[in-house]
Amino acid sequence: MSAQKSKEFIVVNSHGIKWSGGNEVYLVIALAIDPHNKQLFREVFDELSDIVTDINNVTELIKCKNYSDFIIKLVEML
Repeated sequence: MSAQKSKEFIVVNSHGIKWSGGNEVYLVIALAIDPHNKQLFREVFDELSDIVTDINNVTELIKCKNYSDFIIKLVEML
């Protein structure tokens, strides 16, 4: 909550990325939020959490071929 400017970072890897504890992840979403956007963070985080905790949603998201398709699919899931 101390970023100079709010930004997001998304990594999609349909083959999986080695993560801690020997786990694999397919979708990484990082959020940097400036202090003026704390309420926005809560709203975005809650919505994203609901989406990515459903394996069916993650499966659909990692099938996207480009960023534009990913955003369209993500917005449809909201």
